[in-house]
Amino acid sequence: MKKGQTSPPWSGEELRFMRENYAEHTAAWIGRRLGRTTQAVLRQAQRQGLLKKRGRPPKGDVYVRFKRNKENNKQIKQKSNEFK
Repeated sequence: MKKGQTSPPWSGEELRFMRENYAEHTAAWIGRRLGRTTQAVLRQAQRQGLLKKRGRPPKGDVYVRFKRNKENNKQIKQKSNEFK
């Protein structure tokens, strides 16, 4: 290890795994599989020039984006209480 380095250097196998999975999975997911922290994965991805996929989620994936304001927050709380 280099001076000041607290974890072992990245192996070729780890870097290959990152290149194959970074676009589709979160840094936390990759980190758990490699035994690295999320921050270490993000830092290494930046060094490697890896990018996340952008665009619409595939059909069937559900996600909702709310405009943040007090009225919407009240509606969200009410709806979440309905499911309890």
